[in-house]
Amino acid sequence: MLRQPEHVSAASALRQDREGRRVSRAVEAARGDGATAMAVALAHIGAAFDEAAVVHGFKLRIEHFMALPPDHAAVPARFGARAAMLGGCDLDAAIVRVERWWRDQRTAYQLASVFGCGTRLSLEVLSELRLMLRLMRRKQMHAEFERMRETVAAQPAVGLTTRMCSSRSCFGVASDGAPIIKSSAR
Repeated sequence: MLRQPEHVSAASALRQDREGRRVSRAVEAARGDGATAMAVALAHIGAAFDEAAVVHGFKLRIEHFMALPPDHAAVPARFGARAAMLGGCDLDAAIVRVERWWRDQRTAYQLASVFGCGTRLSLEVLSELRLMLRLMRRKQMHAEFERMRETVAAQPAVGLTTRMCSSRSCFGVASDGAPIIKSSAR
């Protein structure tokens, strides 16, 4: 059995175990039907990459970011710009604002995808931020939210250029409605 990293919580280990058992049940069900080895392998692959596995991976990613200290380089790089935009918001107002951003970004992504220029990065960051904020509210971490937000917003994203990763970028509009300055070089 693989050794779990020290920062992995007990809940995460339980979730990993439950996911492994779910995949094993799918494989055993295929074997019980007297399927060929190829059918069993396909059942194993299907269970490992289905919608439940996607949700499982998303939750693990959230747990990973929540386990990192706010001043870890990955946290401000991923959430720094959005944390700065949440200045002056309490946790409940931040949840409302992020929910609105996520809805707008999802609509923009769908529209941009029609024209072949949609990118999911901004939508993924907002999805992660939505779940983290909801989890913080559920665990009543209102005071920690403000401290974390200030720490993340104050950290410069070292070595990164400021670039708008938005599905609205192909239309020349940022997610907050501000125009994006595009170079004329092609």
